[in-house]
Amino acid sequence: SSLTNNINVVSEAIGAIEKGGGGSDALTCMEDCLREANNLPWQEKSAKAVVIVGDMPPHGVLDRVSICPRGIDYQQEIEKLKRRGVHFFPVFCGNIDRVREFYQSLVDGEKGKFLEIKDIDILVELLKGICMRQAGKLPLFIEKVCDDKLLPPQQKRKIIALLE
Repeated sequence: SSLTNNINVVSEAIGAIEKGGGGSDALTCMEDCLREANNLPWQEKSAKAVVIVGDMPPHGVLDRVSICPRGIDYQQEIEKLKRRGVHFFPVFCGNIDRVREFYQSLVDGEKGKFLEIKDIDILVELLKGICMRQAGKLPLFIEKVCDDKLLPPQQKRKIIALLE
């Protein structure tokens, strides 16, 4: 996949996201996704972010890294991305404390932000907001959310609270 700054392409891609079904061992293939992110043609001076949405960790958090079917160490992939200036926005949707701790550990100080949601209906707007935040346009996004007649007030409040 290629990177783009075309907001329409980004919005369409976010809108097409569908819920997955999980793997046979309940863990994710997150390490594969992290490796793919490392292979993207990131521009040196661009704002870079990886958003991870899930309720389970990659292989190696609750078990041994060597369990990964493709032999990928998620820790190495995360460190490579961080060295490239990529900020992480983990969105945790689960209830296992050890997994929540893993998602929280992805964020370095002011770079990125840990987000936890129980309401999946806000995910698309939340992802758009993360993109706008990285582009330095969070106030504009918040203004649009506030003006959106289709979003219920409770969802608006949740989205804004998570992004600020």
